[in-house]
Amino acid sequence: MDLCFSPSSSTDGSAYKLLELPHDLCQLVENAIDTSSPLWQVYIAIQSRLLTILFSLKIKGQSGEDAVLCTANKTFAVRSVVLSNSILVVTSPPDASSLDFADDAVVIRDQVTEILELTPAVPKLHTLSTLLRGKEFDGDHDDDDGYAETTDATKMTYDDALQTIQASDIELERGLRERHILVYNGELRPIAPAYLDHLLELFLTVLVALSLSHESASVEAMSSSLADDHQVPRPISTQIMSWFGEIEDGKWKMNVNALIKEVGLGILRHHQPISQDELIAQWKLLVGDTFTSKVNLELLSVRYDIHLFVTRIYY
Repeated sequence: MDLCFSPSSSTDGSAYKLLELPHDLCQLVENAIDTSSPLWQVYIAIQSRLLTILFSLKIKGQSGEDAVLCTANKTFAVRSVVLSNSILVVTSPPDASSLDFADDAVVIRDQVTEILELTPAVPKLHTLSTLLRGKEFDGDHDDDDGYAETTDATKMTYDDALQTIQASDIELERGLRERHILVYNGELRPIAPAYLDHLLELFLTVLVALSLSHESASVEAMSSSLADDHQVPRPISTQIMSWFGEIEDGKWKMNVNALIKEVGLGILRHHQPISQDELIAQWKLLVGDTFTSKVNLELLSVRYDIHLFVTRIYY
């Protein structure tokens, strides 16, 4: 084998980085190479051919942040590890017809003195609270000129979040749902807790009024009634249905415990402290006769403070 320096070695320097993959991620790459079945169109060059792999790999990080690597559903911290011995990156000659290389020649393209190591990391979803502070959606009409002028420069879209939030796409989607953040008019808007409480009460009322089963309620019927009778935009009602249940084939299957729990938390948000008996009474009144049996303190994260023979509950 004839080992030579590349004619472009001066420009190739530091152009290559070696990434060490965790075992499970390595298996995904190997399986993708074996099957070559596309899901996301991300290409890597292996032995001079392009292969479609089954997942996306994204490096995310703003100036001043440590970089992370995200797959479709996981986040990894990226750190540099210095090697005790250098590694040479060698390839076939770039243009064998114009340079006098031997048949078995390889050229040195770069020298690597460190590798990038991946370790599982917690997605940095907490930054959403800072970025979206003051953007709460409380049900008022937001399309007036005053709102647009004050928020247009600072608004965050879903695509912005995909690019800037250090989390995988699936982790971000789950984080938005758990934090009750809407995508409304293309913008991310946390829903105001008081407005969410109001909407959940409306959901339960509409179910009864339309004689719909909470196991298979028509999304169209629900959203139409909420829009026509209560001025709730359809994109809002549909998203909230997806937060508290599953939507499939135009039907909403309500997650009863999740919705009933949120109604209970809404009471606690407005009444602190509150006696146990008062909480239960208000809770049952709000959820209605259909779901009275589902009211249970075990749904809430609570602690008891017994003082003067009165049980008071805090969340």
